[in-house]
Amino acid sequence: MQNKTVSEPGRFDTTVYTRELDAVLANGQEESCAALVDVSDEKNMVQRVQGTPPHAPLDAAQLGLLTRAVLMPDELSSVQRTELNVLISALGGLQAVVIPMSKEDIFALRLSGSNRVLILLIRHRDVTVIDAGTVARAQVVRSKVEQNKLELSPMEQSYSIWATLVNKLMELTRKAGMSLQLKGVLKDAIQGDEYVSAGILVDLAQRSVLDYYLIGAVDAAAVLKAVLPLFGGALDLYPLLAAMGYARHNSDNNSGNNSDNNIGKVQLQIGERDFYWLRVPYFPLLHLPFDPIAMLLLYKKPQGNPVLDWSVLDRAGLNLLRLRIGVLLEGGLQTMLEPFPRTHIEFQAILDELGRLDREDVISRLDIGGFAPRPVDIDGTIQRCQECIYYLPHRKWCDLPELPVPVEPDWWCRLWKV
Repeated sequence: MQNKTVSEPGRFDTTVYTRELDAVLANGQEESCAALVDVSDEKNMVQRVQGTPPHAPLDAAQLGLLTRAVLMPDELSSVQRTELNVLISALGGLQAVVIPMSKEDIFALRLSGSNRVLILLIRHRDVTVIDAGTVARAQVVRSKVEQNKLELSPMEQSYSIWATLVNKLMELTRKAGMSLQLKGVLKDAIQGDEYVSAGILVDLAQRSVLDYYLIGAVDAAAVLKAVLPLFGGALDLYPLLAAMGYARHNSDNNSGNNSDNNIGKVQLQIGERDFYWLRVPYFPLLHLPFDPIAMLLLYKKPQGNPVLDWSVLDRAGLNLLRLRIGVLLEGGLQTMLEPFPRTHIEFQAILDELGRLDREDVISRLDIGGFAPRPVDIDGTIQRCQECIYYLPHRKWCDLPELPVPVEPDWWCRLWKV
C-alpha cells in the first residue's frame, strides 16, 4: 500500500526521516500515520500516511501542540493551553495513558461508559539470567513448553496484567452497580497479583477517590489531583509521574541521576485514536546530552498488540540514534583509538573506566571505547564491528554491557574481540 507525505519538514533531512517513517508504517499496523515532530518549531515536521486511515491525519500545528504538551507542558502559553483543551475535546477526550518506565509501567484508563478512571502501577517481571550450563537451560525450556507460554517482554507482561485486571474490575463494578459504594473492589481485583504495586479508582465527576489498594508510598489524594486536569484536557503527565513516586527530571542537568523520570515513551488513547510518542534518540535508561527536541509519533485507530507498534518505533529510534552517532564520528569526534588492549587486564581496565561513567554520558562512552567510523588495521588484521563477538547483526547493536550503543557493521572500537 502506497505511503504519502502530507507535510514537509524545515530542517529535517527529508530522505532519512521519510525512510524511517515508511519503515514504521511498513512493519506496523495498517492505516496508520507516522510523523517526526520538532518541538522547538511546531510547524516543522515530516508526516507519512499509510493507506486511508478512518480519521483524517492531523496537521502540523495540531501534532506540534500535542507533542509539546507531552514533552514540555510547562512551556505552553495560556493561549496554547486553551487550544490544547479544545483539540483534546474535539478528538474525543483522553481515554487512556500508558507511561513505560524502566522497572514498571504507569497505566490510567477511563472505564467504559463512566467518569471513573483506574490508575495502576505495574512492576515488570524479573528476568533471571541463567548461566549454570546446558542442563539448567534445558529445564527452563521444558518448563516453558509444558506451561505452553512464551517469554514476554516487560511491556507485554504489563499489558497482559493490565488487560486481566481491567476485565476483572469491570465485572466487579457491574456487580456493584453505579453507586459509589465500591470500597474493596480493587482488593478483589488485585489481591494475589504480586506485580501490581498500586491501584487507585477515582471518579472525575465527583472529584473523589472511590477505592485504593496496595498503595505503599503512593498518595491517592495526589493521584486524584493529577488525574483530574489530565483527563480534563490539560495533558500534563508530570503530576501523575510525581504522584506515582517519580520526581520531575531536571532537563537542564544532562548528567543527573533522575533520567528515568523524564518522559521517553508515552502511549495515549484520545478519542478513537491511539498515539505513540518516542523521544529521538531514546532507549531505556539513556537520554543523550545531544538529544534533539524531537519525537517520533505513530497514531492510528486502537488495535490489539500495542507492543508491535512499540517494536517498530524502537527500531526506527535506534536507527536515528545510530545515524547521529555516525555523524559525530564522521564529523571529527576525537576518541581514544589507542592504546589497543593487548591483555585481559588492559581490556578490563577500559571496561572499569566505562563502568564509572554516568549512564547518560554517551560522548565519553564513544571516546573511551575508542570508536572509529571505519575498519581499523591492527597487526595486519582488518577489524570491524561485524566480526566482533559482541556485535548483534539483526539489531546492529554492541552487546558489551559497558558499551550499549547501536553500531554499523563497518565501525570499530578498541574493545574489538573475537
